Amino acid sequence: NEALAAAKAAYAAATKEPEAQPEGPPGMVLVPEDRYVWGPWTGWEDGLKKNKPEKKRVPAFFIDVTEVTNGQYRKFLEKARRKDRGGFLATGFSLDEQGDVVVAKGWDPRMPARGMTHPAATACAKFLGKRLPTELEWEVAARGASERLYPWGNEFGKGIANTEEAGKG
Repeated sequence: NEALAAAKAAYAAATKEPEAQPEGPPGMVLVPEDRYVWGPWTGWEDGLKKNKPEKKRVPAFFIDVTEVTNGQYRKFLEKARRKDRGGFLATGFSLDEQGDVVVAKGWDPRMPARGMTHPAATACAKFLGKRLPTELEWEVAARGASERLYPWGNEFGKGIANTEEAGKG
């Protein structure tokens, strides 16, 4: 399947060690300033029919190569004020009676943290000395300069992304 081969190539490119960028923070890559395609908003058939892509100038920015891990998120929670921790909990995290951070059975510190609120993600990014990407930056980083609709190409692939349709959980 062509879409699966493209997905595997995109995954291999995304998981290889980034080239050294002495001017950039460790673990981040530079997305150069350029005009990038934005939209149409994929995944919604009506959106694809009604919305046309547009070119937008995007200033250069750095973005993490990988998502924030459970381990990084735990450090953030443990450094947060006890009274704030309850509002910052993500999937797999809870608090004991003293307000200390507890993790679920099977919790893996290397896996991406998930299920937190936008304010919690913003606070974690600040804790890590970073910021969340804007919607436009996020799309540019995922899409790249090739103007494809999805990171792997222009066709939705049911088994490629971790979506409800894929059944991967």
